[in-house]
Amino acid sequence: MFRNTNRRCYNGYHVPLETMRYASWPPTYVECDCGNLAKHIVHYRRLPCGTPHFAQTWIWECPICGQKYRLPKGSFEFESIK
Repeated sequence: MFRNTNRRCYNGYHVPLETMRYASWPPTYVECDCGNLAKHIVHYRRLPCGTPHFAQTWIWECPICGQKYRLPKGSFEFESIK
């Protein structure tokens, strides 16, 4: 599956993802307009039984400039959100 995206994508080890064939999709980092890497926002909480629960938001935020990007469901094109 060789799908293209409009942003450079990286896994958790900052290694570029060349295709969407990797098990680390969605990417942990995407390249921001300012040149830094925007990190994937994941909410974490513990269930009453003590099991960890991770909820993906499909939103990436740059820690330097604060710009946020969203990945619409069923798409590989990132959108800038305010």
